[in-house]
Amino acid sequence: MGKILSMDLRSRVIGAVEGGMSCRGAAGHFGVAPSTVIRWRSRQKEMGNFEARRRGRKAGSVLDAYRDLVLSIYEANMDATLAEMCAALAEKGVHTSKSSLDRFFASIGFTRKKRLATR
Repeated sequence: MGKILSMDLRSRVIGAVEGGMSCRGAAGHFGVAPSTVIRWRSRQKEMGNFEARRRGRKAGSVLDAYRDLVLSIYEANMDATLAEMCAALAEKGVHTSKSSLDRFFASIGFTRKKRLATR
């Protein structure tokens, strides 16, 4: 993943392009990729700014909306595997993966160990 370049560099590059330099020429002059300058310029035209977007994915899970359903299925059969829970959720119309379900349980603080001491 690329690094976020400073707003100072971004503004100097955009300023050079607005001053008459081509996008590829400005990219070579400031040491950034031509596609980066083209993307910054098009973002400025469309949105009015050329700031870096927020990195990473959104907080939360898609399963947060189905929290009560997931927990009710879990309470009904606490010994179910993640694959069995995915199948039970699919019967209810919620399609998900084992890894997504595992991350959901980790986010709410559940450990899905089979030992009695952790229940």
